[in-house]
Amino acid sequence: MSATETEGLFAHLRTACAMEWAAYTDHAFVRGLGDGTLPEACFRHYLAQDYLFLIHFARAHGLAA
Repeated sequence: MSATETEGLFAHLRTACAMEWAAYTDHAFVRGLGDGTLPEACFRHYLAQDYLFLIHFARAHGLAA
């Protein structure tokens, strides 16, 4: 699949779920993370949760292999 085809597919999928996409990308956490206004405590909590997720994801991936 070419880059142009991929971009077209992405645009189509994004349009098909416009409300969900807006909720996902225009969330207060995402905006704060992007513009640097997210409180440090929130960012630290996010990092801790992401760390736990990645450990369990890697374990599940390893078990599946």
